[in-house]
Amino acid sequence: MRTGIHRCILELLRALHRDHADLQLVPFSRTGNAAADLRVVLQQEGLPPGLAPRQARLDRLVRTVLPASPLPGKLRELAYTVRERAYESALVRALRSTSDPPLLQDCFQGTPLRKAFPPCHHLAIVYDLIPILFPLQIQAGFFEPFDAFYASLTANDTVICISEATRLDLLRCYTQLNPDRCLAIPLAASEQFRPEHDQVAIAAIKNRLGLAADQPYVLSLCTLEPRKNLAAVVQAFARLPGLQAEHAQLRLVLVGTSGWGDQAELAAMARDLGVFDRLLITGYLPDAELPALYSGALAFLYPSLYEGFGLPVLEAMQCGTPVISSNRSSLPEVVGEAGLLIDPTDIDALATALEAVLSSTELRQRLGADALERASLFSWSTTAGRIAQLYRERHNSR
Repeated sequence: MRTGIHRCILELLRALHRDHADLQLVPFSRTGNAAADLRVVLQQEGLPPGLAPRQARLDRLVRTVLPASPLPGKLRELAYTVRERAYESALVRALRSTSDPPLLQDCFQGTPLRKAFPPCHHLAIVYDLIPILFPLQIQAGFFEPFDAFYASLTANDTVICISEATRLDLLRCYTQLNPDRCLAIPLAASEQFRPEHDQVAIAAIKNRLGLAADQPYVLSLCTLEPRKNLAAVVQAFARLPGLQAEHAQLRLVLVGTSGWGDQAELAAMARDLGVFDRLLITGYLPDAELPALYSGALAFLYPSLYEGFGLPVLEAMQCGTPVISSNRSSLPEVVGEAGLLIDPTDIDALATALEAVLSSTELRQRLGADALERASLFSWSTTAGRIAQLYRERHNSR
């Protein structure tokens, strides 16, 4: 199962490899235990293997020479440390064998190569400031590594932020950074997200989820965690005026992996509000099934309290689905005027917006058309083009 960040990095690699043949791309894994998976993915995608095969072989070797699992406490920790250092040392030697110091692109938090290989010009991607701004809404242990990474960035580093909201948050929290070297370059949705006009395909995914072919539904897709504000979605759904009349067949479909929030609490809330039988929590669904699910929804709800970008919103818009979203953080940058933006803490506002979309075919059609037009402004070719130009500029300025 690929995370949102995994999918974004893969899309970026595809676009860079396809459109910018002058760039020599050398993908590598941040950790040894992920190298084998990276090697397989790169091979399947026809992308440059980079250091992944070498990393996978090295990881197998150090695990064989220094098996950690049978060892007691401190010896096990020592084995992990030695393995890590051997792994990092081999990577540094591999990069130093290149004729020209490379640009080192961090795609997620920090890499150990940053300190070990100072000739690199360092570029980092920052996705959001969630662990810093909302430490009480994340799992224990997340704040420290993220804070250490952001604090390690210097005024000479180039930082790519996935939205202007994220850029402003980063500069406000980490004042050592150079604003001119912190750039907002938006993400994009995969090209597979497009309107599904085949009603048979839409009926097939509905049938697999236990919905009738003609059953209407509204959709929300995200990791199930408090920041996503799904409690507000359930409450707003329960407040719909015609829930027992004109919307008597309407279902609320929640798609996504369980994060650290309590799914049972959502179910209990739905039961207390009398809408438990109208709620469908599907869990994870593969990307291939999502375009039909987006396209079949009467509306897509995303009242998140904070986002670094908000990729599910763009995916829904690219499928022509009417969007009701939060007016906070990066989401207005994505939605623009092509959806309904509400205060995510105002349950009545969310319920009113949903009722407006459900009760007006004309509004749904207009929002769907506006969503498609707005979504066309985002593409991985454009994003990769801006990043490739940045690579060239940084390389030529050394």
